[in-house]
Amino acid sequence: MRKICILGILLVFLLSCNSESKKEKINMYIIPNELNLDTIFINKEITRRINIKNIGDNTLKLYSVSSDCGCTIAKIKDSIIDPKQDTFIEVKILPEVKGRFERSIVIKSNIKEIFSIVDIKGFVKKRE
Repeated sequence: MRKICILGILLVFLLSCNSESKKEKINMYIIPNELNLDTIFINKEITRRINIKNIGDNTLKLYSVSSDCGCTIAKIKDSIIDPKQDTFIEVKILPEVKGRFERSIVIKSNIKEIFSIVDIKGFVKKRE
């Protein structure tokens, strides 16, 4: 009985280790990891792409992508990325206030860190 109990504990331990090591084999590379827009203009929409490459050995899943304001909209092309494959996020920015522009895109995925952040920076001017 004692041997069965010990075997059961070892089995649970090994399964939990296997689950964690699988998660560690999921990773992504974000290009660029920061968008520097330099000078942009009020109420002029610009579009940029953020490329995402699955550099892990298992399937990468992008659960959601969001921004911290209504002036920035992000859409995922493909949310399931096989190993060594890539996709992109299209980011549309429509600044409404002049001055320093700092926003963030948050990507929720199945990698170990769960959340990845891409910062967007620029300076908004009024059209001359």
